[in-house]
Amino acid sequence: MAGRRAGQILAGADPSAQTRAVYYRGGGEGFLARPLLGWGPGSTPWTVSRFLRPRPGVNPASEVVGELHSLPVALGYELGGTGFLLALSLAALFVLRRGAERHATADPALLRAGLLGLLGAGWVCLGSAALAVTALPVAAALAAGAALAHSPTPPISPAPGRRSRLPAALYAAAALLLLLSPLRAGYHYERATAASSESARDHLARAVALDPAFPLYRARLGWLLAGRPGGRQAGADQALRAAADAPGVAPLWLAAGILGLGAERPWAGRALEQACALDPLAPFAPYFLATAAPAAPAAPFAAAHALLAEPRLLAATFWDGHAPLRADALRAVGAAEEIDAGWREALLAAAGRLPRGADDGDARAWLALEIDSTPSLALSLYAFRRPPWPLEWPLVEVHPAALADLALPPATTLP
Repeated sequence: MAGRRAGQILAGADPSAQTRAVYYRGGGEGFLARPLLGWGPGSTPWTVSRFLRPRPGVNPASEVVGELHSLPVALGYELGGTGFLLALSLAALFVLRRGAERHATADPALLRAGLLGLLGAGWVCLGSAALAVTALPVAAALAAGAALAHSPTPPISPAPGRRSRLPAALYAAAALLLLLSPLRAGYHYERATAASSESARDHLARAVALDPAFPLYRARLGWLLAGRPGGRQAGADQALRAAADAPGVAPLWLAAGILGLGAERPWAGRALEQACALDPLAPFAPYFLATAAPAAPAAPFAAAHALLAEPRLLAATFWDGHAPLRADALRAVGAAEEIDAGWREALLAAAGRLPRGADDGDARAWLALEIDSTPSLALSLYAFRRPPWPLEWPLVEVHPAALADLALPPATTLP
């Protein structure tokens, strides 16, 4: 079994290896963009989508990449070459010093076990950078502690007299002051997830006031405000600022663009373009780009992009009044030679069978944007390390009777 898996990896046919290759290439491009100091500690989920090139059939649409699945790649991306070399030098110095002292220690077996544990941790980190999972750094700390046990160097005796506790007290006080506001903001956010609409707004506003640089709090507040009477413009502006604070998180740009369209903000198109660039396998950003300006020269290609990513958009009621745009989009789909020919033929055949301007009676159906509904794509968890808060946002009205003929999988799921 292991041999067959190794063969698939070497042949480039292993799905996990293909996915990791996308992450590693993105991390490498991000490192080259800021090679000296990197993008900052913990910045991966908020920035890396700028450099990722997701592959159809490999990466899912709207994937939230919380870590780069390799600690060396993550260190280079977040800390640059400077931080990477310092971290590597510190680890190497620790292992070399303790290895040189293995004969003088009182318990050489424990020291060897600790060093082997650290070696194992280093090996695992080549394929994982999940430091937010507390068990992993704790296990490495325990291994390092075992390697430090029974050190041959005698402890330094404290100077006569009582040692001052002032430095430790000052450090603890400073840490408490720095962490108090973010902790209180997190408390209010968790309260908001279980509160009524009115209370949720108050809790979110309090969280934003306490931690204004944390994008998720402001984004949720903006989404909530936009659904209230007279709150469209304020909600759209809050959503845009949240997206700007997390420039690599596509769902925040998508939400800002859609709310900006509803509030007639001039920046709405730019926000949708950013969402499309960050998440090219998802359908809603190109769809709204096309429908917001149906006469624009790029509209047919944006509409074709949306149909490739979500065939069910062919059932949208929008097309009832925009038949020329629909026809141009279908011609663009038919001319996309890089897409499987059988899939294109099936979509065009389904389009030919759909009734034009169908009367559905009182039946209504919507295609919805789902946030935090799918555990593996939970935006709040993987991008912001907060508990999922499921949201289903109906965006596109469709003819219910037409959906039955549009059971094709998205072209973005095909190799």
